[in-house]
Amino acid sequence: MTIADQDWLSEWKKGWEPLPIGERLLVSPSWKLDQVKDDNRVVIQIDPGMAFGTGTHETTRGCLEMLEKHFHGGSLLDVGTGTGILAIAASKLHPGACVSAFDNDPEAVEVARENLEINGVAEEIELEVNKLSAYQGRDFDTVLANLTADVIIPLAPDFPGVMKPQATLIVSGILREQGDGVIAALGAHGFALLESKPDGEWVTMAFQLRS
Repeated sequence: MTIADQDWLSEWKKGWEPLPIGERLLVSPSWKLDQVKDDNRVVIQIDPGMAFGTGTHETTRGCLEMLEKHFHGGSLLDVGTGTGILAIAASKLHPGACVSAFDNDPEAVEVARENLEINGVAEEIELEVNKLSAYQGRDFDTVLANLTADVIIPLAPDFPGVMKPQATLIVSGILREQGDGVIAALGAHGFALLESKPDGEWVTMAFQLRS
C-alpha cells in the first residue's frame, strides 16, 4: 500500500508544471523550481494544498493578471488571502510596497504564513486572521477580493472605507452570469468598472473608486 501511495504521489506531482501568468509572473511548485529557467519572471513558489489558490484556477489567474496590470506599488489589501499567492505576488512585483492580507479562516492564514516564509516575504506582508471591517479608516491604493459574488456584494458598502479616492478594486470568484449583479452593487457605492476579463465560466473585474 505504501508503494502504491508513493507511486500515486509521484504521478500527481508530475502533473504540476511551472505556470507563466501575465507578462512577469511564474507560479511553480517546490519540486519544479529546478526547472525554472526564465530570469525575466518573478517566481512565486506555491505547493498545491488545502487552501484555495495555486494559480491554476481561472479566478486566481485573472487576479494575478489584473494585479500585474493595475497595481503600481504603494499600499494593497488582500481580502480573503487563502494561500497568500496574491499578496506574495504584489510584494514581489513591487518590493517595498505596503502589503496587508487577511482571512477569516485560521487554517488558511497558517498556510499563507508558510507560503510567505517560503517566498521570503514574511517580513514584508502584514498577515492576520481578521475581517474587512477591522481595516476601516486605512486608505489602500489597491484592494483585492478573490471571493465569490455572494460575499463580494454584501461587502460593497464596506470597500470604500478602506480605500483612497481613485483607488483600484480587483474582484473575482464571480461566475459570468453574476457579473452584472456585482457591477450594479459596486456601482451603487461609487465604483466605476475599468476592465472585465472573462476566463471560462468566470470573470475578473477591476474597478476604480470615484472621488
